[in-house]
Amino acid sequence: MKSFFFIFTFQITTTKQLFLKAKHYQLFIAAIGLPFIMVMIMLMSIFNLISNNPMKEPEPENLTILFFMIPFVVIIGNFTHFFWMYTMSTELQKYQSPMTRAFKVRRFKTFFIIPIVYMIFLSIFIGYIVQSITSRTEPNFIFIALAGILVFFLHLLSIFAIIYTMYFTAKTITSVEMKKETHFSDYVGDFFLIWFFPVGIWFLQPRINRLLEEQNFTEYEELLDN
Repeated sequence: MKSFFFIFTFQITTTKQLFLKAKHYQLFIAAIGLPFIMVMIMLMSIFNLISNNPMKEPEPENLTILFFMIPFVVIIGNFTHFFWMYTMSTELQKYQSPMTRAFKVRRFKTFFIIPIVYMIFLSIFIGYIVQSITSRTEPNFIFIALAGILVFFLHLLSIFAIIYTMYFTAKTITSVEMKKETHFSDYVGDFFLIWFFPVGIWFLQPRINRLLEEQNFTEYEELLDN
């Protein structure tokens, strides 16, 4: 168990370093390129099913795997965005100026987990409905009603959690850059760049790369002085 935890922690740490040092175009490909390719594969598969039997409606069973691919496309697309925010919000704390107040990273991690739980539960919920349709079995309507209510409230909570996560990430980046206490007016631009991640990453990640280079250079100078 300890070895598994060590390997898992090592993998997370390695992935964080990759995200910190990644170039903007690499993150763009991971966030947009891979999901786009998967969507194209799905569309081509559906087109082939229809073209092979143009006079016959495709059987639901043949579309099951395609429907189950949809949550994976969403998860892969969001993974880059969410893990990037997690990496910036946790790893950049070590570069905070002593002049700034300590950031509440534990609260950030709590809010960060909420959308992940929501997406997992939503995927299970959608998968259950799709499986009921394709297998042509009568679903448990009480379960669907209760799960639907839970999904609704989780959705509202996730919206708030995601907004807080983007706010925290934007404030972290700006505070490290400015080396002082910041206000929302200082990082409102970064907030919207994080919100529109496919566009914002082209502006944010080069700044992160430069920031890390400056920090490494400063640490190297301090090492020489000692």
